Amino acid sequence: MISDGSAPTKWIASNLLAQAKHDEMAIPILVTNSTQFAEEVNREVSKKLKNLQERNIAVKAVRNCGRMFVVDTLQ
Repeated sequence: MISDGSAPTKWIASNLLAQAKHDEMAIPILVTNSTQFAEEVNREVSKKLKNLQERNIAVKAVRNCGRMFVVDTLQ
């Protein structure tokens, strides 16, 4: 996913976990130009993981393959 920080963090976290919950080798990725937004999404992902039915799969995907990149510009 690519976000400038204007999308709701809950929505971004949900979409990242929607990728992660199907396969331990899934690669949920966020690219943003906001460190604060990346940190907020990270907290939201951690919070949502606690109640996710496919938690075991998603945790492995997030830990092993998940990435968040903070870049200077999205252009």
